[in-house]
Amino acid sequence: LTGAPPGVIATVIGDDGTEAVLPPLFLLATFLYVGLFAATWGGGAWVCACELVPLRWHAQGVSTAVSVNWLCNLAVASVVAATMKFPYSAPITFAAFALLCAVGGMFTYHVLPETAGLSLENADAAFSLLRA
Repeated sequence: LTGAPPGVIATVIGDDGTEAVLPPLFLLATFLYVGLFAATWGGGAWVCACELVPLRWHAQGVSTAVSVNWLCNLAVASVVAATMKFPYSAPITFAAFALLCAVGGMFTYHVLPETAGLSLENADAAFSLLRA
């Protein structure tokens, strides 16, 4: 569901980077994306960072995960800013983000174990089964 708004944005942005069709739809899709991301993936990245790392390396692992998260955010912002300068690039850029959201959703659903209600020790055991 998070990938749908970038797909809408990809179809609404004109070939020259301007909002060619239905600017309110563009704005609505952007707000919808931010809201859906904040409600799903936004918090999930922080929870996974805390639960993926074994307790003995918890501080170092979480700080590394947070640093990587910020670097990835910088990369996404830089890619969007750089690609919006070229004709025909906006639909491709947002379609790529929609595809990445879909792949991330499949990875999360099929690979990551459910950790709701587990203590950190038990969550560590669930992920150690994944590593084996």
